[in-house]
Amino acid sequence: MFDEWESTKPSRSNLSECKFPDAACIIERMVKIQKDGKGQPYIQWEQAPGGWKRAWIQTKSGEGDWAGTKRYLNVVRTASAEGGPSGNATDFPIFSELPDEQVLEAFVAAVCAVTGCRMP
Repeated sequence: MFDEWESTKPSRSNLSECKFPDAACIIERMVKIQKDGKGQPYIQWEQAPGGWKRAWIQTKSGEGDWAGTKRYLNVVRTASAEGGPSGNATDFPIFSELPDEQVLEAFVAAVCAVTGCRMP
């Protein structure tokens, strides 16, 4: 069965063959993680034509750390591919010990898989 999967998976040079956000496509096509002006890692992708999203990891302390986790996954819309956050971000406390980059990749992969949009 594994040999069958190996023969049908898209090559790294032709990722456009990935028509559905299945595990094979997600493994082969990792997303670009950037750093914002505060050094926070983020991924920005087009969720729908002209509908851009940004997910990033934020460190909080004091009263801002409302869940006591110190790390939060934030997601917000953006005006364009290069634009910064516009609108109100939603924050999710991160209780796992996964590195920031893995949290971002898993989140974006899950959102794309559930909504059916292409991986960035």
